[in-house]
Amino acid sequence: MQKINCDDCGKKSCSQRIEGALCNFNPDIQDMIVIGESRDPKLMAMKMAEIMGTEMSRYRSAVSMERIGEDIEFTYINDEGISITEKKKGNINPSVTQLAHSIIKNGNIINNILNPPKAVPMFQQNNQYNFGSPVARAIESLGGDDKTEAIKFLDERINGLKQGS
Repeated sequence: MQKINCDDCGKKSCSQRIEGALCNFNPDIQDMIVIGESRDPKLMAMKMAEIMGTEMSRYRSAVSMERIGEDIEFTYINDEGISITEKKKGNINPSVTQLAHSIIKNGNIINNILNPPKAVPMFQQNNQYNFGSPVARAIESLGGDDKTEAIKFLDERINGLKQGS
């Protein structure tokens, strides 16, 4: 997804740039900006949440009407004008699935409006426990008795830690 706020956008000389506002050129929210007549992030998030509430009620009623796996009886009139009644199993309606995907997508947009993604993802590294690979390579490179003693030493330390906890 493209940047959602002007602050995050790379177009620094944009004529539509407003600090803290929603980007006018993001196709995911462009229609909402036109309908809502605002680029204020909180106002737009509230309007989108209102629309999503309506979509959720439509989704709930559509799911209940799908009747997946149930026998559904329907009647139609054939070419000769005879009324025919048939049964079929209820199955998944692709329109209901599409509505669910739309609700999820819009929920992600609201989340990104209220909590804009960071330019660089946070990465936390705990160096205290990040020594496994270099130690394993160093032990692997040892020869003969040194390698055996190093493995024995580590096994004793690990067993001591397990017994202590």
